[in-house]
Amino acid sequence: MSGLSDDGAGSAARALCAELKAADGASETRALAALARVFPARAARSGVLDGGLGVLTAGFFRRLLEGELAGGAEAGLILFHSDRLAEIRREKGEALAAQVLGRMAEVLRPRQTAAEWLGRVDGDSLALLLPQAGLLATQERAQSLHELLHRNSRLPVSTGASHTRDLSGGPADLLRLAARAAQACRDAGGREARALTSRGPVPAPVPAADSSAAGAPSLTARYQRLVLLNRMSLELFADKPFAEALADACGTVLALTGGKSAAVYFCDDIGQPSLAARRGEGPWTAAESRSEEAALAARALAERRLLTPPGGRLGWAAAPLLYPLQGDRGGLGALVVGLPEPRPGDPELEQTLLEISRLLRNARLMQRHLEDQKVLAAVTEQSADAIYITDGEERIVSWNTAAETLFGRSRADMLGRPLALLVPPERLAEHAESDAQALREGCPKNFETVRLRRDGSLVAVEATFFPLRDEKGRLFGMVRVCRDITRRKEIERMKSEFVSLVSHELRTPLTAIQGFAETIFDFWDELQPEQRRHYLGIILSESQRLGRLVTNFLDISRLEAGGVLLRPALVDLPGLARRAAVLFKEHPSQASFLVDFAPGSERAWADEEQLYRVLVNLLGNAVKYSPSGGQVAVRGRAAGPAVEVAVADQGPGIPPEAQEKLFQKFYRVGDPISRKTPGTGLGLAICKNIVEGHGGRIWVESEPSRGAVFKFALPREAPRPACES
Repeated sequence: MSGLSDDGAGSAARALCAELKAADGASETRALAALARVFPARAARSGVLDGGLGVLTAGFFRRLLEGELAGGAEAGLILFHSDRLAEIRREKGEALAAQVLGRMAEVLRPRQTAAEWLGRVDGDSLALLLPQAGLLATQERAQSLHELLHRNSRLPVSTGASHTRDLSGGPADLLRLAARAAQACRDAGGREARALTSRGPVPAPVPAADSSAAGAPSLTARYQRLVLLNRMSLELFADKPFAEALADACGTVLALTGGKSAAVYFCDDIGQPSLAARRGEGPWTAAESRSEEAALAARALAERRLLTPPGGRLGWAAAPLLYPLQGDRGGLGALVVGLPEPRPGDPELEQTLLEISRLLRNARLMQRHLEDQKVLAAVTEQSADAIYITDGEERIVSWNTAAETLFGRSRADMLGRPLALLVPPERLAEHAESDAQALREGCPKNFETVRLRRDGSLVAVEATFFPLRDEKGRLFGMVRVCRDITRRKEIERMKSEFVSLVSHELRTPLTAIQGFAETIFDFWDELQPEQRRHYLGIILSESQRLGRLVTNFLDISRLEAGGVLLRPALVDLPGLARRAAVLFKEHPSQASFLVDFAPGSERAWADEEQLYRVLVNLLGNAVKYSPSGGQVAVRGRAAGPAVEVAVADQGPGIPPEAQEKLFQKFYRVGDPISRKTPGTGLGLAICKNIVEGHGGRIWVESEPSRGAVFKFALPREAPRPACES
């Protein structure tokens, strides 16, 4: 120790060693343990001190224990076992388990005296060695530290004490007795420390009576009640299922009241109490007593007061669980305790019941709040609308799955990020005004706007904002709901285009019919017979065109509603294609037609007239977009059980972004050629409904400037009846 003589720490160490030696001639091991308190870093390097916990290592603690027992003096040993540490280590890792044990060491280290030694005995336990301590002192010290740990820890701790009295073995036996005592404490619910010697369990010491006031509970009793109430609070608000926590709390209720049974009733949505948890034994829990128990719970709720009935077959006490501010909301439930004997007018019991009922009430309110949060979270998460919440500084604090889908941004990417990420720069002023309006009106604000996706594209949304305020009316956040209205906007665009298209397409033949009819009517005598015939021919042609337009409008409605009855049979596809091609022989484009069906593809199972309409529509489109003198090819090939028909032209082709929309009603490609070509945008929609009505499919393959190929597939044969193998 000469190397320690030049500093204050060395002087303190020498003084401590001198004190220990004067007491009983401490061994070298005890001196090392004493020095570890003064030089913890050096002690940790030499294996005396566990640097992470600040207590003696397991190996050194056993050496110290052997040295103390070798002298033959009496000693006590207290073992503290963290009951859930193994589970935490298994499920959450060694680091968190070390933190829990470190917290327990932090609580115990300042409480050890100069003559006591705190060390680690295994992965889950700490032990305190009490040299020259009697059995009673060891028990009282164990209970005091046990209660201290329960007040300062949310996790259960079991405490067991052993003593050298009647000990026939050595340090290992003393440790084994302390571990068995801790197990007994755990089996009894962990309410009080247990003690064992070689002769067996040691009864708990009887607290001395407090004679300071006649009839008043002793100071020890009051302290014990506070400890039990604190334990019950920890049990109710522990990180475990509420039903399990409630069952544990009922056990503490029995200890607090001296009861034999405890039952908790909670009210349902219509205010009727139903049993939530019961614990106990004896006649109070028998089937014939349960109606009496339930009636007392209902009465306590109805009368809103504590009940301790004076007589009856069994002793009972009941307390209602009331809202903090009663109003007209009724009660939350009731507590009913079965007592060994009736105790009417007992102020101590009534005070205890009042305190218990407050804890149960708060736990029930917390449970309801958590349940409401879970329901809200589930509704938010399953909503088809994007729902996200911002705080007072417009940072995103909540982000549901629909928001991830709509904006293409993950929850991890968006939490804590500014809301401005979703607002296009040119819309920032609009965003600020909509927020201000929602705050002024104090109600949801619905408006249409656009937001930014991750890829920089814009999405049309209908937004709804809900301001969030605390009980003092201060704003602390905003709920924002965005509904994707891209489809609705597309439908609105299609409707607008349809109205414009229909008005134009119908007005054109009507104008021609009206104009030539007026000419014939006004100038009949002046017109030559050839002129009259020509004008009447135009009227007839335009009226037929008008009829076809109206027929198309009606047909698409009937097809979508399933109102067209199909009469399928085997159809000659090459013949049907040539028949449809004849209609376009005189078309101004002077296009030629090629009909080529491979062997095995000449027939299909279809309604001939409806399939003829499909070919007429496809050939008509091909001819309209073909260059002068171009070729339109109709080809067929077998594709398994189906026949695939392709209509190819040599036109300008179709842009990739338009191909997915081609078969929608009233859709027309927006290129200059399409705008110059008359049409309603219904032909391909009719084709799609007819083909799908046959159980087939239709699609397009095209590249710009390389023409387009429209294909459809239909069954080659009649479907077999279900009864056939």
